[in-house]
Amino acid sequence: MRDVDIARWRLRSQHLVAPHAASAAEVVGSLLAVQAENAGQAGWAVAARTRRPDQADLAKLLDDGAVLRTHVLRPTWHFALPDDIAWMLRLTAPRLRGLMAYYSRQQGLDDAELARSRAVLADAVAGGRHRIRRELADLLEAAGVAAAAYQGRPPARIPPGWPRGDTIMAGT
Repeated sequence: MRDVDIARWRLRSQHLVAPHAASAAEVVGSLLAVQAENAGQAGWAVAARTRRPDQADLAKLLDDGAVLRTHVLRPTWHFALPDDIAWMLRLTAPRLRGLMAYYSRQQGLDDAELARSRAVLADAVAGGRHRIRRELADLLEAAGVAAAAYQGRPPARIPPGWPRGDTIMAGT
């Protein structure tokens, strides 16, 4: 296979040339995870891969919980479909936990503190309630958890049916 053939295949498979995806959900689903460290730029990267680019399509999917912004692959943000996050986490969680263990120790977060944090956060978003970072940080602080260690970035949304002990999720 020639380099030009590989380049054409990659452009097509990533929806950068026709045929473009029908929707933002199709883009995220077919790519499995879209890096989203800068949510605005990532939103346009998703929109540019659709037949009718409109960043509002992805915003609505995020608001509805049909697409989540999460740390599923490494400690950086990605857009992913909720149905794909569980199996991707089974593959990546051991490595992520190892990476985050160092960070947690540096922040003074031991296993007991992390378990307490997860309980507070799970309660905060139970039933699909949406919370912003500041609200979650305030709840953690009220519970006596060192919320400053989260730098204002605690997990914000747990999809329905998500196993409570394996949550590595976040929102805006």
